[in-house]
Amino acid sequence: MKKYSILLSLLLFSCRENTPNTDSVDANSIVMEEQINSSIDTTVLVKNFRSQLLPDKELSLDHYYNDVVLIKKITPTTLMVEKNGKETSFPVKAESMTYMDLDYSEGKYVVIRWKIIIDNGKITEVLENIGKFNRSSNLRRDQVLEIGKIYKDTVVFLENITDYDYFFFLVSKEKDTARIIYYDDEISFRKGDTIALQWKMDSIDIAGEGILSFEEWYVSGKKIGHKTKK
Repeated sequence: MKKYSILLSLLLFSCRENTPNTDSVDANSIVMEEQINSSIDTTVLVKNFRSQLLPDKELSLDHYYNDVVLIKKITPTTLMVEKNGKETSFPVKAESMTYMDLDYSEGKYVVIRWKIIIDNGKITEVLENIGKFNRSSNLRRDQVLEIGKIYKDTVVFLENITDYDYFFFLVSKEKDTARIIYYDDEISFRKGDTIALQWKMDSIDIAGEGILSFEEWYVSGKKIGHKTKK
């Protein structure tokens, strides 16, 4: 009898060893299902979301957007702005923002950098940075400029400067001088060259200060002549 009990115990143990672990399979299936559902929900959320700042555009997660806006109300934790007559509020962390130290105030135009994130299953607009925006340039003194729009001007090349945190060159137009920032483009112009210049107003982070600014950026240029100093 004892011998049969031992055999029965061994048989049951063997059965347990060969039986699939359904608990583990079910747990894995649940995790995979949640991941799939989360992916689908994310796509639907983003596709259906529209911002007051860019109402006609489908936005992307973790993509940065820049806008010129009017400050309507400003506190250490909230920034309310207006663009094209529509208002948007951004929750902000006072310790991570610099705008409180830059003398921004209600009724002034500024540039904001923002993005969308998913927070607790909802799309949230998050303010990343804020900066002053010079809405004019020495190249277009009497014109209100737009971010990202390409402008064309005929200028005279003065000097290329590469010993700062970013590269730029100086040009003159009539009696005014302007600084044009560029990345690693091949700048082969010489002093006195007349250039058909394409440029735009775009963002720049001032090194070491965390401040967002917008200045003239190089898009392209073609030498069309040379001005000899008399």
